[in-house]
Amino acid sequence: MRKTITVASAALFCSGLALTGAQADDASLSQCRDLAQQVRTALDGNQQNPNYYDANRAQRSGQDFCAHGFYKTGVANYQAALKLLGTGQAKSTESAPGA
Repeated sequence: MRKTITVASAALFCSGLALTGAQADDASLSQCRDLAQQVRTALDGNQQNPNYYDANRAQRSGQDFCAHGFYKTGVANYQAALKLLGTGQAKSTESAPGA
């Protein structure tokens, strides 16, 4: 009986950790979705921008990274695209890897 309680407690603890990790991923996935929409809108409105090609490339990289679960890198690429188009967010961004 005691062994069963210990095993059940361990399983509950592990499922709690998994839920916490999933919630963190959802927040990052949510950021990817929000920034993807912002970048699409910015690209549509800035087709004559001299940085359009580079911003479009950063947008595609962001999309690829987010699609493969590399949310932090995807967000960095989306932010770089916004910065290239002159519509960057107030948060400071590092240069986007993979762009």
